Amino acid sequence: MITPVFIRAYDNSTQVYVYLTYTGNKAANAVKFSKMDIMHSSVLNRTVYKSFPAKTYNFGIASTYHTTYIGTATVPTNQTKVRVSDSGLMVYVTSSGWLSTTNIIGQWPIQ
Repeated sequence: MITPVFIRAYDNSTQVYVYLTYTGNKAANAVKFSKMDIMHSSVLNRTVYKSFPAKTYNFGIASTYHTTYIGTATVPTNQTKVRVSDSGLMVYVTSSGWLSTTNIIGQWPIQ
């Protein structure tokens, strides 16, 4: 399973660090996606704070748990959640190769 993690750089900062966390029963060593958008938490507000293009992120070591840094997004300080839209989310399981995983579309809290 892949889940996103959002951590504000510090109080009253618009800079939010974006991570993806892999948790699974089988060791994996990479995650990739075709596109990922970080947006306003409301479905009615289509403001995109950050678009991440297609990329593969290697963990460096195969593991059943790993968090990898994706980048930063600029999110207004009054927002406590963001919405994620992604496509082509996959994980490289060392025993099986690239496997599709459930999209992480939805609202996620900013820590």
